[in-house]
Amino acid sequence: MTRARIAGIIVLAYSSRQLFLLKVVALMYVKFWGVRGSYPIARPDNTHFGGNTPCIEIKTKSGGHIIIDGGTGIRPLGKELVKAGPFRDGKGSLSILMSHTHWDHIVGFPFFKPFDLVGNTFTIYAARLDFITLKSIFEGFQNSVYFPVPFETLSASIQFKEIRPDMTFKVEGATVTTMQLNHPNVTLGYRIDDGEHVFTILSDNARIEAVQQGQGRENIPPDKLDAFKQAFRAQMIDMAWEADVLVYDTMFTKESIKGREHWGHSSPEDGVSVGEAAKCKRLILFHHDTEENDEAVRRKEIDANLLSTDNLTVYAAYEGMEFRLGKGSG
Repeated sequence: MTRARIAGIIVLAYSSRQLFLLKVVALMYVKFWGVRGSYPIARPDNTHFGGNTPCIEIKTKSGGHIIIDGGTGIRPLGKELVKAGPFRDGKGSLSILMSHTHWDHIVGFPFFKPFDLVGNTFTIYAARLDFITLKSIFEGFQNSVYFPVPFETLSASIQFKEIRPDMTFKVEGATVTTMQLNHPNVTLGYRIDDGEHVFTILSDNARIEAVQQGQGRENIPPDKLDAFKQAFRAQMIDMAWEADVLVYDTMFTKESIKGREHWGHSSPEDGVSVGEAAKCKRLILFHHDTEENDEAVRRKEIDANLLSTDNLTVYAAYEGMEFRLGKGSG
């Protein structure tokens, strides 16, 4: 990718903050409400990309509503939902796809306003773990020792569906496929196929070449390890194949990841490699390190664009980033 093209991308991204919004009939809508990893931050040098932890909102072409993860970004999303419309009136319904239930991905749930209103209905999907139920995780998270409002007293109707890797099922009118990522316990990546358009998210996810993590992967026999690594990469490419948008865990740079390969995260180089191999249109850098200020994230975005070809454009996710995929949107 040429430096001139990169300069044009960066100017567009930071001047308008409406990067992908076009006057078209929307088929699929995506908005980022939290893009930071590990824990929320609030510093003057992070005002552009934001400090809330992971939360992404998707509206399908059939009118369905999906949320991915419930980090602190779900709090402002909830406030927006109850301003007007069905969630304010206790008639709202949506599905929540959890990548996993580590702290930074669930910490916003106690502050999600639509949970407080009678009549709203929610279905939470997450991977089944061998040692605890999904419902128990949420009930324990809001135990009175940690939080004054017990989960079971929330007014909305909340159902839980434990799922597993390598499943394909329907959610909110879209077809969802899952895979187990390279991260402790069972962390899921999602491919959301909405007919003409595909959104894929692979986060949190460690470099498979360096470490193997997750339930059932701790003791892979040495004679089967190479085959496992090859199959894992092939599955990632299949999950992201010709996706309009690939959101990828790029918490570290190629330098900062050294000695931290076991932390369960990747770098922009890894995201570009998968995005190029899968023939994706856009790569979104995600799960930014808490120590990275705006300048550092911008640098990561520029460097990733220099690595990519003209067929793959790279953007760093920021709070408020939104786009529509529809006829005429490219």
